[in-house]
Amino acid sequence: MISEYREFKLSDKVKMIVNWNGSEDVKECKKIQFVIGDKGKEQSFYIEREELVNFMLLMGTEQNANDLIPETITKVTRYETILEFKWKASRNVKKDEVVLIRAPHIVNLPVSQEVFRGSLKQNTTLGGIIRPNKPTLIERR
Repeated sequence: MISEYREFKLSDKVKMIVNWNGSEDVKECKKIQFVIGDKGKEQSFYIEREELVNFMLLMGTEQNANDLIPETITKVTRYETILEFKWKASRNVKKDEVVLIRAPHIVNLPVSQEVFRGSLKQNTTLGGIIRPNKPTLIERR
């Protein structure tokens, strides 16, 4: 999701602008502004993101619609180790006997990224590392 101000020049006379101010109605691409026309004679209109997506789905093919479905890719890195605690006993065990306790410790580090299904064919960036797309788990909304 684009969270900062961005302008997209679609043609010589058409611009698309997102996040042009900080209001709640505009933030996170909730509304998209289209500016059409030559400089000085420009006209602009606004459209809700959901309306634009619905329009795009109507105009495209079934494959285009499938490519626009958002997916959340979650890659889980599992870190396993053995924690070891060692101390000298003072009571209930022979004095100065070393007590050693070992316990498995497992940490799951999930990294999630929301992408469009159509971009799953390309490489994606997860956690700053670029790797080929081989998601281990795909959660659908």
